Amino acid sequence: MKKLVWTIALLVTLINISLSAYFYINLKTAALETGQLEQSLTTDSLVNLDYLSLSSVQKQGTMFMVSIPDTVLSDKSVQFLKSNKISGVILMPDNIENEAQVKQLTLDLKTKVDDRLLIAIDQEGGTVVRIPWDKYARTSARTLGNVNKTQDTYEIAKYRAQLLKDLGINLILGPVADVADSNSFMYSRSYSNSPQIVASHVEAEIKAYHELALLTAVKHFPGHGDTTTDSYQEFPYISKSIEELQVNEFIPFQKAIEMQTDFVMTGHIVNSQIDSAPASICEKYAAILEEDLGFEGIIITDDLKMTGDIDGGINWGINLLIENQSAIQNRLSLIEPEEKYVKKVLELRYEKL
Repeated sequence: MKKLVWTIALLVTLINISLSAYFYINLKTAALETGQLEQSLTTDSLVNLDYLSLSSVQKQGTMFMVSIPDTVLSDKSVQFLKSNKISGVILMPDNIENEAQVKQLTLDLKTKVDDRLLIAIDQEGGTVVRIPWDKYARTSARTLGNVNKTQDTYEIAKYRAQLLKDLGINLILGPVADVADSNSFMYSRSYSNSPQIVASHVEAEIKAYHELALLTAVKHFPGHGDTTTDSYQEFPYISKSIEELQVNEFIPFQKAIEMQTDFVMTGHIVNSQIDSAPASICEKYAAILEEDLGFEGIIITDDLKMTGDIDGGINWGINLLIENQSAIQNRLSLIEPEEKYVKKVLELRYEKL
C-alpha cells in the first residue's frame, strides 16, 4: 500500500511538471505572436517557465559561453547555439574583419539565435585587443595606472563602451583587477602594484561601462598578479592565506562587487592554502565570493581550454570555452548545473539584455 501511494505521488508530480512545460510552451508561442509575454509576466515567472522548458542538455548549454568559427554566421553555428541553448558567444580575432562585418555578425547572432544572447569580447587596451580600430587600443592599464588619473580611465572606458555597444557587443571581459608588480606576467595588464590604485581604476571603468549598459566581468579572481606564469601554458601557483588576500588581492574585487559588476571571472590559479584545484573550477572560491565578499552576480571561468589540463567544468556559473563545436558538445555533458545558477543566468539575460 505504501509503495502504491509513493507511486501515485510520483506520477502526480511528473504530470504536474509535464503540464507546466506544456502550458509554458503554448503560452510562450501564443504570447510571442502578440508580443505580450514579457509585459504580462514577472521576471521570476519567465525564468521559472523557461527553466521548466529546458531539456537536460539545454540546462547544460545555458551554463556555457563559447567561441564560433565564423565571420559570417553559418547555419551550422546557428543550429549548434540554438539547439543547446548556449547563453553566450565570445568574439575572437578570427571573428573580426571590420566594423560593418562585426555589426552584421552580432545582428545575425541576435536575430537568428537569441536576442538575449551574451556577446562578449576582451578589449583591455595594450597587449589584449580584439578591435584594432579602437583609438585607445595601444593604451595599457599600466600606462593609465602610472599616470593615475581615474578620470582618464573613465573617459577611455566610456569611449570603449560606446564603441562596443555600437558593434552589438553587450559584455566586456574586464576590467582587470589583478594587483601586479614588475615581475608579474600580468604587469602591463594591471594598473598597479597598489591594491588601492587598482581599485580606484576598476571603479572608474565599471562606472563608465554601466552608464552605457555594457555588462562587466571583472578578472581574474582571486588575483593573478603575484605570479610569473602564463596560465595559457600551465597553472600559476601561489600560497597565500585568506587574510593575506583580503588586504591585497581582494581589495579591487571588493570594489568591483560594490560597483555591482555583473560577472566575476575566476582564473586558473592554484592557491595551496585554499585548495589543490585551480580557482576556475573550485567551488571554494565561489563560496568566498558569495559568502565573504557578498557577490550576488554570476561567476564565469577563464577559458577552460587553457593549460590543457582542465577536464569538466563548473555547475555554479558560466563555463567559457574557446574550442571547436565537437569539443564544446563533449564538455557540455560533463557538468550537472545547479538549478539556482541556471535560473540566475536566465534572470540576468531577461533583466539586462
